[in-house]
Amino acid sequence: MSRSVQQVLAELLAISPPGTTLPADMPVVWSLSPLGFMLPRDATGWAVWLTPLAVEISIFEMLLDEMLAEVDPGTAQYLLTDYERVLGPDPYGRDAGTLTIGQRQVLAHSRWTGRYGARPVDFVALAADFGVTITVTEFEALETDFFAGAECSDHPIDFTWQVNLPAAAMEYAFANEFSAGDLVSSFTPSNVQGVIEAHNPAQMTVIFNYA
Repeated sequence: MSRSVQQVLAELLAISPPGTTLPADMPVVWSLSPLGFMLPRDATGWAVWLTPLAVEISIFEMLLDEMLAEVDPGTAQYLLTDYERVLGPDPYGRDAGTLTIGQRQVLAHSRWTGRYGARPVDFVALAADFGVTITVTEFEALETDFFAGAECSDHPIDFTWQVNLPAAAMEYAFANEFSAGDLVSSFTPSNVQGVIEAHNPAQMTVIFNYA
């Protein structure tokens, strides 16, 4: 934690030799310090002499505090581009388009430190890192002791997860504006979908519901 000029100066004075070791008429160096006006004009000559040193130490500590943020790509400013260079292009295209600094930090942090599991709760946490709220629906297989009114399903659906995402904006084709083979309607999937598909367990089938 950085210290103010006054705090640094107080510590320097505290460790200074006592008595009359230093002359009382030492040169006044107010003009050497842009923050010199912070000290009272009746400060001792030695305090005035130490002020420029206190200023530089305070600035140095402040810069150290700023650099602490650079060890994490989620808060980095100066080194964010370097993190992105080391990571390379995002395999899921999440870095496409124009992203804000905050969005780039979130993406870089997730790629640099993210170690997600393969449970539904892990998928929910993964999506939350990108500001997307999802839920995961799990299905139960048919059992012999089920009751009337219980939902029945085939066995394979027991290995299926349904990821529920926010509704997507649909784009519809208009007459005279599309050709054979074009989609009548389409939408751009969430960039979270590709990540979930890549991390989905091999024995599971994941389906996506935009609603």
